[in-house]
This record gives sequence, C-alpha cells and structure tokens, in this order.
Amino acid sequence: MSNYKPVSCDLHSQYELYAMHKTPITIQLRGNTAPLEGIIRDIRIMDNAEFLILSGTSDDENFIRLDTIRQVTPTGDADV
Repeated sequence: MSNYKPVSCDLHSQYELYAMHKTPITIQLRGNTAPLEGIIRDIRIMDNAEFLILSGTSDDENFIRLDTIRQVTPTGDADV
C-alpha cells in the first residue's frame, strides 16, 4: 500500500481499548460509504499499512485501513 498516513498514538490506543473490551462500534469511512458495525477483533500491519479487523454480526470480517476511517463511535456496552 502506498501513501499510508499513520494515525496518532492516542487514536491507535483507543482502537486497542475497543478491541480489548469487545466494545460494539460503528465506523464511518471517508467518502460516501455506508457505516460498518461490529467489534474490533485485531489490528494488524499488512503491506506497510495498519488495518483494523472488524467482525460483524454474520461472522464476516472487514479489513479496514486505519487512515481511511473518518469516525468511530461506540454503540453498546463493553464486554468487561
């Protein structure tokens, strides 16, 4: 992947906390795409870019490049 722009450490840490606590979230990507909902399963580096792995309600997984995310909103209680 070219032109990847790393996200801030604070934002990365927030994503990791959502993943650790299994917090249901809604993700709005840059552009006019429909929001995605699910739980962050992992954050990985692939092709020199960081990706968030989001699991939805039907066991599907979306790989979302972190620099394409416009907004993440928690939508439910964490699984503490």
